[in-house]
Amino acid sequence: FFLAEFSPLLMDRESIVGFKVLMKDITPEKQNQIEQEVIITISEAMNRSDVINDITQEISYKLKSLFDPSLMNIYRYEPPENMLVACRTLGSESSVSEVTQRYFVDQSSEGVAPQTAVHRKEYFIEDCRRSLLLQYAAAYIQSRNGRSLFSVPMIASGELQGVLQVLTTGSKMLSQDERELIRVVADEIASGFYRKRLTAAIAKANDELGAKNDELENFVSSVSHDLKAPLISIQGYATQIGEQLYESLSQDARFCLERIRYNAKNMEELISDLLDLSRVGRETPVMDDIFIYEMLSGIRENYLQQISGRNITIDIPTELPHVKYPRRRLEQVLTNLFGNAIRYTARVPEPHIKVYATEDEHFYEIVVKDNGIGIDKKSHEKVFRMFERLDISDKSGTGVGLAIVKKVVEQYGGKVWIVSEAGQGAAFHFTIRKQQ
Repeated sequence: FFLAEFSPLLMDRESIVGFKVLMKDITPEKQNQIEQEVIITISEAMNRSDVINDITQEISYKLKSLFDPSLMNIYRYEPPENMLVACRTLGSESSVSEVTQRYFVDQSSEGVAPQTAVHRKEYFIEDCRRSLLLQYAAAYIQSRNGRSLFSVPMIASGELQGVLQVLTTGSKMLSQDERELIRVVADEIASGFYRKRLTAAIAKANDELGAKNDELENFVSSVSHDLKAPLISIQGYATQIGEQLYESLSQDARFCLERIRYNAKNMEELISDLLDLSRVGRETPVMDDIFIYEMLSGIRENYLQQISGRNITIDIPTELPHVKYPRRRLEQVLTNLFGNAIRYTARVPEPHIKVYATEDEHFYEIVVKDNGIGIDKKSHEKVFRMFERLDISDKSGTGVGLAIVKKVVEQYGGKVWIVSEAGQGAAFHFTIRKQQ
C-alpha cells in the first residue's frame, strides 16, 4: 500500500507544467489496521452468539473481501471423537465438498486438513491443480476453479481447536501479507473457540456440582428424618426408666442412664443442625430489617451465665449497621460466631470479645474478634467443613455450626473468612450485600 502526495510544478507562478509525486510505503501501517479490524470483527462475532455455526458464518461473511475471490473453510476439532468437523461458512453448502465435511485426525487420514491438525503445521499449496496432496478432492477443486490453498492449524493454550483453510479461485494467488493475515484470523478464531469450550466446561462442571450438592442435601435431609424416630424412642425409654426405676438402680446403672440421655440430646442437636443445613438454599427468603446491635444484645443475654462466670469483656458498639437479611439466618450466623468466641477464650485469663463493622460501596463487613487461643493458618478452611473440629477446642457443639455459617453467608451473596494465627486470637469476618 502506498500513500501518494501530489504537488503542482509551476512556470511563472501561473502555468502548471507538471506534478511532483511523493510516494510513501504505508504497507505496515495498513496491515496493522487491517489486523486490528479482523480481531475486532472476530471478537464481536464470538460475543454475539454461542452457536459455533452462526459465529463462523458471520466471520466468513465479514472477512470475505480480504481474500476475494476465495473460499474460506473452518473446521472445529472435537476431542471426544478425535475429528475435524466442517463449520458453516459463507456459501459452505457449495464450498465444502461431501468428502471433506468430516475428518479423523489421524496420520493415515487422507487430506490436507487432517494432516494440518496431526502435524500442527501450515500447508501452502501454490497451484492446487498440480498437487498430489489434493488428488482426493480433484473433482471438487476443478469445479470451483481452485488455484491456491493455505491450511493453518488453529491452536490456543497449546491445544488444537481446529483448522482454517483459504482456497483462492481463478487466477488469484495469496501474497505473503495475505498469508500473514490468515494466520491472525486463525489465532483469533482459535482463542474464541477455546474460550467457548472452557466456558461450556465450567458451566457443565457447575451443573454437575449443583446436582451433587442437591443429591447430598436430599441424602442428609432423608437420613436426618430417618434417625429422628429411633432417637425419640431411645429418649422415651430412658425417661421411663428414670421415672420408674431410678431409685432401684445401682450407681453404675444411673451413670449409664445419664450418659444415654446426654448423648441422645447431643444426637438430637446434631440431627437438628443437619436438617437446618439441608434447608439453606431451599427456603424462600424473607428479607427483614435488622439492627445488628439489637440482635447481638439479645444473643449476649443467652450467654450471660458464661460471660459473668468467666468475667468476659464484651465490646458491641451501638453504631453497627442496619441491614436487610433473613432474621433467623443472620441470628444463626452471629450466634455461632459469638459462641465460638466464648469457647475459644476458655483458657485465656482475661477474655475479650469485640464485634465491629466496616463497609464499602457494595458490602458491610462484620467482624467477631476474640483474644483466645487462635487458629493455625493451615486450619482456616478446615473449620468450615462439616464435623471438623480443632484439636484445641473443647469438643462442645455438633461440628456443623461453622458449616452452616459458611453456607448461609454464601447463599445470600457474601463471603466468610478467618484472620488468625495460633496463640493470637481469631477474627471471623463475613460480608452482607447492601440492598439497593
